[in-house]
Amino acid sequence: MRAGVHWKIGGPVLIGLAILVWMMGYLGNTYIRILTEPQTNVSQAAADSSKVEELQVTLDGLDFWICQVGVFQAEENAKSEKSRLEKLGWETQIVGQNPWTVAIGYAHEQGELNSLREGLKEGGVVNVVKHFVVPGQAYKISGSGAEQTAQILLHVQNFLKTKPGQRGDTLNLLEKEMLTSWPKKLNPLQQATAHVLEAEKNSDSDSQYQGLLLLFSEYQNTLNSLIR
Repeated sequence: MRAGVHWKIGGPVLIGLAILVWMMGYLGNTYIRILTEPQTNVSQAAADSSKVEELQVTLDGLDFWICQVGVFQAEENAKSEKSRLEKLGWETQIVGQNPWTVAIGYAHEQGELNSLREGLKEGGVVNVVKHFVVPGQAYKISGSGAEQTAQILLHVQNFLKTKPGQRGDTLNLLEKEMLTSWPKKLNPLQQATAHVLEAEKNSDSDSQYQGLLLLFSEYQNTLNSLIR
């Protein structure tokens, strides 16, 4: 009888102890697994998403002609002349540095600027045709929107390289690009692109040449910002 009673009392106790041991082993194993398995927490995810996008783009050189209306050793003097000519209705840009060249118009052939030159002379603006060459260069672009920035620069470059009458494809690419949202740092270039696309609808070639130099100027400003 005592043996039977002992089993009845000890049986439940043993079962309880077995369950307790099993739970401790299971929970301990789970705790160890949680500690040792790689975790993806919020700060780690944020670090991954903040990785800087960086790429290199090689842009070809540009070869073109301008109507040079002034050359200055001081940038302020060049800006003053630019402002004066703009008040007279001419789209004027400053190209080059040390010295600073004030210019109007952008063309692939010298003769394309004949009409613009005559208009300047009639308006009392002395000018000479100058050949401008900008060498090609590789640029490193980093940060959010780097890939789109590189694509936009390539499209603008190709447009500037293409002669009038041959801009069908490059014009279409720029028009499609204008439908996208550009990085904020490219706002001036985007505005210049919109201006050129509008001028392309105009049959006035002199307006187109002036718009092209604006586009080149903002394109060059963008490239300069990449190497600072």
